[in-house]
Amino acid sequence: LEYINFLNHYIPFNSIYFLHTIKKSGFLSRILGSDNMSVHSEYVLNEDILKNFMANTEATISNLEEINVEYAVKEGRPLGIILDEIDEHHADLVIMGKKPLSESTGHLGRSIARKSPKSVLFVPKSAKQQMRVIVVPTDFSENSGKALQKAIELNYSFENPAKIICLHVYDMPDLSYYKINKTYEQLKEIVEKDMNEAFDNYLNKYAPNLSDIIEKQVFERKELS
Repeated sequence: LEYINFLNHYIPFNSIYFLHTIKKSGFLSRILGSDNMSVHSEYVLNEDILKNFMANTEATISNLEEINVEYAVKEGRPLGIILDEIDEHHADLVIMGKKPLSESTGHLGRSIARKSPKSVLFVPKSAKQQMRVIVVPTDFSENSGKALQKAIELNYSFENPAKIICLHVYDMPDLSYYKINKTYEQLKEIVEKDMNEAFDNYLNKYAPNLSDIIEKQVFERKELS
């Protein structure tokens, strides 16, 4: 919520749909039974969650009265619910919190990242309300080109533009199958020259005339380990 408030100062939202999902449909009914009192207890719980959700949101995000805001608490399979709501509300951007691995498996987030038809922004627990550096990993594909263009578009929204780093990580080929009269360092130089040429072509295609605001970085994978 704090990060949404930060973004809203630079990229004003017209509409925000806040969704909280509760895993496993009818779990309280199975625990408490199927009588009317149990159903009522489950309804009250959902109402309490919604009230707390709204109170936290309104206390954290400023100028909320200028935005079309909706809230929902839904019970069932979180992945299916989220994907359905993305489609139903024609979302442009999905924003999700990201817990550390010590608190979560991250399975839901990975599934959303793979299956969402829209852009997804994950906000770690330790995220700061600032935008100084934007890193765009690239494999020179069309999808990574679109990601770079979105980063540039986002960067234009900030009063003090961030540094954009476009990063390509490569693996050296396994040379044990070849007889090549060159040292490892000589081969690495050849590979990196080829990578840099591909990088330039990529930037000319997806960010023409913007190379001065984008920092290229090329690393062999083992250099990052």
